[in-house]
Amino acid sequence: MSDNWVNYDLDAKDIFRLAYSYFLLDSLDEASYYFSKLFNSNSKYSSVGKYYFAHIAYQQGFHKTSLKVFLELTNDEKFGSMVPYYISQMYFLQKQYEKLIQYAQNSLDNVVSSRKAEMSRMLAEAYYQLGNFHEAT
Repeated sequence: MSDNWVNYDLDAKDIFRLAYSYFLLDSLDEASYYFSKLFNSNSKYSSVGKYYFAHIAYQQGFHKTSLKVFLELTNDEKFGSMVPYYISQMYFLQKQYEKLIQYAQNSLDNVVSSRKAEMSRMLAEAYYQLGNFHEAT
């Protein structure tokens, strides 16, 4: 990724706009690069950059990277109710069933309502995979 044409004096808002433009154009590598530039900014775009970066990593199958960044957003005011679904799914896809059970049980009440059923399904599947058939039902 080359920054040679980018003015290094861009503020966080401009970097976000650039990253989001790449995201809308489905240029995910470029979008991810610029979203990552927002991580350590002391601006309202820091958590937004992390969310989109993690979402892109999720879409591209980089589950460990996605999980790491989503975990950083667990207590975020904007994204705290959205990330439990993704975190649970990362544990599920990585077959880390014990971690999924521990995490999902503690965060099921805090997830957005549209994702509760899917999280409950993953939780039941994790119990099933571990041979705890009573809890799976």
